Amino acid sequence: MGKIMNRSSIILSFLFFLTFQLTAQLPIPSSGEIVRLTGLSWDKIETRNVDVWLPENYDKDSLKRFPVIYMHDGQNLFDAKLSYGGNEWRVDETITELSKKGIIDECIVVGIWNSPKRFQEYMPEEPFYKMNKDLQDTIIKDRGGKPLSDNYTDFLIDQLIPKIDKEFRTLGNKENRFIAGSSMGGLISLYTILRYPDYFSAAACISTHWPVCLKQNNPSIPTALITWMDEKIPLNPPYRLYFDFGTETLDAWYEPYQDLATSYLINKGFPKGHLLVSKYTGEAHSEESWAKRFPEIVTFLLKK
Repeated sequence: MGKIMNRSSIILSFLFFLTFQLTAQLPIPSSGEIVRLTGLSWDKIETRNVDVWLPENYDKDSLKRFPVIYMHDGQNLFDAKLSYGGNEWRVDETITELSKKGIIDECIVVGIWNSPKRFQEYMPEEPFYKMNKDLQDTIIKDRGGKPLSDNYTDFLIDQLIPKIDKEFRTLGNKENRFIAGSSMGGLISLYTILRYPDYFSAAACISTHWPVCLKQNNPSIPTALITWMDEKIPLNPPYRLYFDFGTETLDAWYEPYQDLATSYLINKGFPKGHLLVSKYTGEAHSEESWAKRFPEIVTFLLKK
């Protein structure tokens, strides 16, 4: 009886979480407008909200088209009341301020909410299956399942991007399409642009969680990911990459792995200005820290 009740509680908790995600109020931005997408086909991945932020001047010129940033963990971007830990990225405030100063162009931001299978959807699938069984088992035990990131990235390419380009005034080309995320969202941003280099011109990989696991810091796992990355990126890469890391909390694990990744990346011959790696001393693994450096991140992506 106890096991049945426990299982029922888990199912009810999951349904409550899913219902909350689908019926949650729209984020209230400080500027611009949020539009929630409906009518998406959700075969192969978990259903979730997708919120599209339109900048202040979107409705002022019906002929103007805009670049687009696709961002993971979308509930954390615009409204502190909906975000993890009560801190938002201040995406709308930052883009509005920088565009008014003429530093970047206004853009559309597509905030893709995460799901109960966040880890599985954000864990790069190809390098996982190149790892030995012991490392795979370590990851599965620590994070609760095998990767589903190929389905997730296929959804972005096959369903979400075409819908965004159809329903909103986007520039609709690789040169004006970007992807960004933090922690595991940094890994899936990297994975997406390497898997689909013809769709994005730049990726921002923020506090990239190279260790994958949370309970242990096993160097073999990030080494395997970085080796795969090195094999996947061609010489003179056709895209720009941004990486950063802090030095506190979970970010304290990252520096040696990012240094290794950076050494490989430098050897790829990125054109000047196409690779940026930043260290933020004293900053932690948090929305608050990422909001502080979002101006540098979005300037790298959208710089004129």
